[in-house]
Amino acid sequence: MSKIKQIKIILYKLKEIIGLFLKKIFSKKDKEYTSFVLTETLASYLYPKYRFSEFGRIWFEDKEFFRYYEKYDKNNYHSADRKFFLKSLLSLIQNLPGDTVECGVYLGASSELICEAIKNLAKKHHVFDSFEGLSNPLAEDGGYWHKGNLKAELESVKKI
Repeated sequence: MSKIKQIKIILYKLKEIIGLFLKKIFSKKDKEYTSFVLTETLASYLYPKYRFSEFGRIWFEDKEFFRYYEKYDKNNYHSADRKFFLKSLLSLIQNLPGDTVECGVYLGASSELICEAIKNLAKKHHVFDSFEGLSNPLAEDGGYWHKGNLKAELESVKKI
């Protein structure tokens, strides 16, 4: 691709971003949606592999859930959607027989959700973890994780 074509693409993208930014500042309606679109647009240029989900997720407004979640990490929301999904699934176990179990508990965030869901039921929750972190990953595991990642102290889970 020629330098001129690259510059034209960058200018087009900047025009789009500036337009969204001005709309956010000066528009009296749809500010939240405009913020979402602006963020999505910026992210698509900065990290094209990232995929936003749809706008207006009601679970983002669940203050009780985020009070629970932020006990474990106030700066990292990478697993918030999975934890909320787990919380939602747990509402379906009321009439199922048997206990619950978690293998690989890390800090116990999921176990806390599970224990909360079964606290008034005749169920027990069991946890299994080495508390030594991950074993040495193999080539097929990829390069992100390393031996010892996700290590946690047993005492942190006992508090739950």
